[in-house]
Amino acid sequence: MQTAVEQFAAAFPRVRILVTSRTYAYQRQDWKLRDFAEAVLAPFGRAQIARFVERWYAYVGHQRQQQRCPGPRRASE
Repeated sequence: MQTAVEQFAAAFPRVRILVTSRTYAYQRQDWKLRDFAEAVLAPFGRAQIARFVERWYAYVGHQRQQQRCPGPRRASE
């Protein structure tokens, strides 16, 4: 994966690339991507977790409803 990301970045130098990973999975030095900045996100608090989960399920439910009910159809369909 490291080679593929680095080759993509080299082939498309003006493209912004965001790579995410669990922090424990990125500790080994040989896995680090050359010329990529690293950042660690702050953990969510309980209220943020609850809000995220609520919004996630609302979004997924809406998407599933859209797939089941694509809209009115003609009688000939």
